[in-house]
Amino acid sequence: MLELKNKFKQKSVPLILASVSQGRKSILEKMNIKFSIDPADIDEKSYKASTPEELVALLAREKAFSAAKKYTDAVIIGADTLVLFNGEVIGKPANNFEAEETLLKLSGHTHQVITALAIIDVTNKRMVQENTISSVTFYNIPLEEIRSYIATGEPMGKAGAYGSQGLGSKFIKNIVGDMTNVVGLPKESFLQLLDKIGYTI
Repeated sequence: MLELKNKFKQKSVPLILASVSQGRKSILEKMNIKFSIDPADIDEKSYKASTPEELVALLAREKAFSAAKKYTDAVIIGADTLVLFNGEVIGKPANNFEAEETLLKLSGHTHQVITALAIIDVTNKRMVQENTISSVTFYNIPLEEIRSYIATGEPMGKAGAYGSQGLGSKFIKNIVGDMTNVVGLPKESFLQLLDKIGYTI
């Protein structure tokens, strides 16, 4: 298994994912990276920003800071993903009705998925962050299919009410941009940000 190392000191450093997202976890696992999960403890609904891009960046940063308080020598990954449709932020559905409403809205249209990454080098007290945007186009989805999908429980807890790696993948007609961004952790951005603060896998 690969470890996170300081490029200059060749010293291994713990990598902490401040998220319980299965999508983010699976991306790191596929990269064969050694990491631990320590979810951030913040009230996402209490944060406000003037634009969706600023909001998602703020939430990623706050998640990273929340986890970073517990460590003296580690690199923390904070991440947040939101779905944007016609300028409207589409969050996580609170119930089946909201999930159905969201999927009907996205059906047959293109929406944007924005994932913000904030990476904190606790050891050297540095932080870098970046937003990645991908466009996702859905097929026209029959109402019966939407309801069957909601019955699986997968839409709950997911921005846009679908899981791009799970059963929700059948709704996706096309993706322009980084597929891993749609899952919740853009791989290319992640590696570039690590490089910026002097770390390599």
